[in-house]
Amino acid sequence: MRTHLAWLLGAATALVAPPIAADAGPPVPQGWTLLFGANGGYSMHPEHGNGAVLGAEVSAPYLAKSGLWFGAYADALHDFGPRRQRLSLGPELGFGFFGVDGGPLLELADGATRTGFTIRGLLTLGVIGLYGRYGTLGGADPERGFGEVGLLIKAFTPLSDQPTRGPRRYEEPARSPSNRDP
Repeated sequence: MRTHLAWLLGAATALVAPPIAADAGPPVPQGWTLLFGANGGYSMHPEHGNGAVLGAEVSAPYLAKSGLWFGAYADALHDFGPRRQRLSLGPELGFGFFGVDGGPLLELADGATRTGFTIRGLLTLGVIGLYGRYGTLGGADPERGFGEVGLLIKAFTPLSDQPTRGPRRYEEPARSPSNRDP
């Protein structure tokens, strides 16, 4: 009995979930889009203090109707654990809900600057995203690696519209003056 009930509940959820998900959140346009907003999360440093992370991010992806997206991002944040600021920028690439970005990383702390590299996995639902990031920094006090998990909340503005894809619509030919209706 429990198995049948679980199966029926699962089937009902599968039938209802797609229409609900289709209406969730604002529609994101196709083409080039500017996304900007805030991120918050938690950082984990094996050699330094862990702590909250708060910052801002901007990205410019091209969103294709196929679900593919690619572009560039830049972010700036403050890590309250080790009391440092980090800046990163680089390319981003994804398909549907899943994406990855990464690139050079710059950290500012106590008048010193360190450089490194970061990579981040994304689970994005339009203007809301969850992420996990790994970074490494060099310099006089190298950090072998740090982790970060967080939430992105963004607004967007379309920069361009993607051309319509698929078969052309049938358009009635224009009438010449000789075959006009009186």
